[in-house]
Amino acid sequence: MGALGDQVLRAFELGDRHDFEGMAEVQTDDCVLTMPGVVISGRAQAEGYYRTLWDAFPDGRHQILNLVEAPDSCFVEAFWSGHHTGPFRMPGGELPPSGREVSFHMASISIPRDGKIGIVRVYYDSMEFLTGIGLIPPFQG
Repeated sequence: MGALGDQVLRAFELGDRHDFEGMAEVQTDDCVLTMPGVVISGRAQAEGYYRTLWDAFPDGRHQILNLVEAPDSCFVEAFWSGHHTGPFRMPGGELPPSGREVSFHMASISIPRDGKIGIVRVYYDSMEFLTGIGLIPPFQG
């Protein structure tokens, strides 16, 4: 694995440990994080988002399933799981803890800039997440 792949794996590990100072070391100051329904610009805004997520899911962890590195990007396939034990601040208000375990597959593409991670695009099934926390009833087919 190359330097970018190592850096991306380190970012996942630092995030899972809630090491926000460490995350600052691997991201550019003006990093951009894009996920379903969310676009975050800048390291301070990214840290705020991560804090919100880990306040709601303090045991949330990534299991890396696959990593593919190209000269100008790094693709990661992962499985994320955590228990919703804290309030989850959302644009429409705060969702109280459900106590439910939430898990889903995800993929991300990281693009470097100036020797750090500059852009991260995360893809996951938001319906799977919303069903997991109990906002949407499961499909009954």
